[in-house]
Amino acid sequence: LQLTPFNSTPTSLCMERPLDAPFDGVMMRERPEGGYGKIAWFCNNSSKPGRKGGGGGGGGWAYAADDDDGGGSGDDGGDDDDAADTEPECWVVQGSPTFCQNVPAGAASPRVADELLDAFLTLLGKDADRRASIEVTHKKAVKWKHAYPANPTGRVYFDPETGVAACGDWTFGGRTSDAYDSGVAVGKEISTYLELSREL
Repeated sequence: LQLTPFNSTPTSLCMERPLDAPFDGVMMRERPEGGYGKIAWFCNNSSKPGRKGGGGGGGGWAYAADDDDGGGSGDDGGDDDDAADTEPECWVVQGSPTFCQNVPAGAASPRVADELLDAFLTLLGKDADRRASIEVTHKKAVKWKHAYPANPTGRVYFDPETGVAACGDWTFGGRTSDAYDSGVAVGKEISTYLELSREL
């Protein structure tokens, strides 16, 4: 297993008012010519169960080609001032491997957060006039070194003789969902082994 030598830059953003996005998360598709723009995915952290505000997308996820030229990934064109829910809304924006690779090792967190905030609002179709009414109360980018596996194996490991199993996000791709999926996969392998052992 090899880990990429560049950082992951998840960025937390908090808006004074909801952005009224028609979804709670977007996973960016790779561009036809290859690679990604600045963002790999973003999600509405306020849409988690029990959180106030957010969740305007009804828990749905969307997929979009990364287009830094704007156009939006689903802005409905409505007036942000008409939002009925005035609870603050928090988003997590994950920089893409391409973007993270180009972030200097000593880059200040505010600059990285500003870049991802700008790319995020562009993808939501928020032009300069609309951005003037968006109050960002918090923004912070953090760095995780060697965050992405360069060659995920796509499989988990289980040795029946020793009873040792290995799984984790690194086996399938590096995301939290990959960690969950790998745990399910290794559980199935162990379950299958135990079932076959009973039949012998």
